[in-house]
Amino acid sequence: MSEVQSIKRAAETLEQLLSYLKIDKIISVDDIYSDGLELEDVLAVQGSLADATLINIFKGMSAEMAKDPDARISMIRRIWEKKNQEERKKLARLVITKADPSDIDRCKDHAAVSVLEEILPSSMLRTMTLRQWEEKRAALLEETRVGNRRVLILFDQDLSKDDGTPTSGIEIISSILAGKDNPNLTCGLITHTVDVEHQQDRWNELAAEHNLSKDRFVVISKNCVVDDPIDFVLMFKLLTLNPVFARMKHRTTYILEKSIHSANEEIEKITIFDFDHIVCKAAREEGIWEADMLFRLYGIFHRLEARKLAYTDTELKEVINSLREVSEIPAKSDKFPQPTSWRIQRKEIYEPPEHINQLHLPIELGDIFTDTDNNKKYILFAQPCDLMVRSDGKRNASVNEGILAEIGTLTEQERKNELFFGELPYFDEGRTDKYFAKFRKSHFVKLEVLDLCVFSNDGLAQFISNMECLPGLIPSWNKRFEVVKLQYVEKLNYLESADIARLKTELKIKLLPQASNSGVFKVKLIKNNGNNIIEYACKRIARLSRPYATALFVRFSQCLTRPSFESDLGRN
Repeated sequence: MSEVQSIKRAAETLEQLLSYLKIDKIISVDDIYSDGLELEDVLAVQGSLADATLINIFKGMSAEMAKDPDARISMIRRIWEKKNQEERKKLARLVITKADPSDIDRCKDHAAVSVLEEILPSSMLRTMTLRQWEEKRAALLEETRVGNRRVLILFDQDLSKDDGTPTSGIEIISSILAGKDNPNLTCGLITHTVDVEHQQDRWNELAAEHNLSKDRFVVISKNCVVDDPIDFVLMFKLLTLNPVFARMKHRTTYILEKSIHSANEEIEKITIFDFDHIVCKAAREEGIWEADMLFRLYGIFHRLEARKLAYTDTELKEVINSLREVSEIPAKSDKFPQPTSWRIQRKEIYEPPEHINQLHLPIELGDIFTDTDNNKKYILFAQPCDLMVRSDGKRNASVNEGILAEIGTLTEQERKNELFFGELPYFDEGRTDKYFAKFRKSHFVKLEVLDLCVFSNDGLAQFISNMECLPGLIPSWNKRFEVVKLQYVEKLNYLESADIARLKTELKIKLLPQASNSGVFKVKLIKNNGNNIIEYACKRIARLSRPYATALFVRFSQCLTRPSFESDLGRN
């Protein structure tokens, strides 16, 4: 997109935003307006301009004139004489902007002002030096306060060239927005001290530092004004969206709080008989934590009531319509940092280790483990009901193993058949690589080994000879601990009866229970303070949420059940 097209698009989009905000007056305060540009300034730098640029700025100059230094100077003088004072300032500023003077900051300042004058509606715009602002400040603010005019004031951050300071812009904004009786005033801070990528962060910082509402104040990088005016418009769009989001969050919070009250009333209606049946007996039978079962009940009533209230709430509908109206105004920039909303999505998809391990949650479909020896990652596939530990602390007698599929990136060869892998979205916290469960690299692993991860605070699979059941386990897993403990104590007693110092490594490995026949999660015997410890190189580090884990399990099943045919006799 050309510079002219970019400015035109920015101006059109900005006009829509200003119309939505009902702003009918814009004041730009910048010390660059006190920089008296004369013909001599133009003549001093015009030599550095390319012929095509010179012809584009000075309408009427031919290619032949541009190539002749004397002719071009003569033509510039004639064009200058025909311009009024304001036109001369704009022309001089444009030349300074396109030239390559030694004062880079001055060049950027002129460039930013030049672009703003192009994209801001001239009928609304009024430019001022710092001194002019100070002289007219009281009258302008009173006019905004008393009348019903909505005004946007743009301040340069560094006004030191006009008897101000390098931070005069934010100081003035802070002082005029401190009063709560002027809701029709919106301010923008334009500065070259922040780049495009960090202007949102700086916006947050300055708003917090000066106690400013982000609904009425925005920070904009001069670089984004100069490089692509649509970047300026996008920041202005964010400013416009801010109060709409605030209203929407406030209204949804009200609805959620009200629906919590209704959910409490529904919970109170449950008889003690049903409460015992659902929260106690059913939870105990299925090996579910009683609190999770109660949360499930609250969730049912809360969701139904929240939706009913939301669909009938007139104010929320009005806010959503406003949100759509602003959000659909086109203002897209490739230079802005990508949204970080994927971090929220990742939290929905994966449960963190401190949650699943410190709460000692049971082993489930989608649990993710790491081999602490080689840092390989695996995801557990097994039918959820088969993994469930019942009230007696046991699983189905025929279920002793689960399947672990390796997690990793794919080679070009592995990508050729989509049946053999399934993606784990947002698995990489750095988002540099995509990771997949590799179905053809699967291993059977003993569930009794994985169960040990439940009995530790950090998810490490180990058994200590004097180990006691941890507090906080649900009843079925208290029983499960006793079952697992019997198995491992028997092994440790056998080893203790032998002279461990004389046991060769190969014999020790044979005596210790292996996690898998394929060598996943190697086991070792450790003696520490008189205790024997069986420790596997296995640690639970995350859990894929049930919907995603189920979908991945279905893909895994499709891989296992893919049809097989005799070789194609007709293939050459």
